[in-house]
Amino acid sequence: WHFDSKESLLLSVVDYSATRWLASLPRWELMTGTPAERLSELLDRVAETLANQPFLRVLMLLALEQRSSEESMAVIRRVRHTAAGGFRKAFTEIFSSSEDEDVREFAAQLAAFCLAVTDGIFLASEIDDRVDMRQWMRFLRTSFLSLGVDFMARRDDAATHRDRSVDPGRARADTGAGVTE
Repeated sequence: WHFDSKESLLLSVVDYSATRWLASLPRWELMTGTPAERLSELLDRVAETLANQPFLRVLMLLALEQRSSEESMAVIRRVRHTAAGGFRKAFTEIFSSSEDEDVREFAAQLAAFCLAVTDGIFLASEIDDRVDMRQWMRFLRTSFLSLGVDFMARRDDAATHRDRSVDPGRARADTGAGVTE
């Protein structure tokens, strides 16, 4: 193996370790149970294994380094995009279907939020050994499902409102008092 720099070597190790860790997580499409049960299983597995992943410390340090090279940032973005992909699949299925653009966008935002909160949980566990990562991931699951319920309710309300509204250019409504608006 030949590397141009120490940074290239470090990035290769981080990329390899992250790829192996992500591959060790259960695949959404192969899991059984309800979507909520599968999400619990996935988050439990993340909680069980994340604390023992030194690549995440290095990944965070590289991301926070102001002089991080574009090569470093590309690896970091690729790892995070891959990690978010599993959550995007899960959230898209949980909250409707991949055919719906609004749901896909919501699932993408929720997946990004999931990574951010997971980063925070990991950092908290590094600072305070009393942090129960599994419990905090369960809080996260409850939050995701609540956010999804809220999203779907707002979406349904908007659809109902659109269905009730009248396009003034197409038709005129009779107010019932003999006056046409």
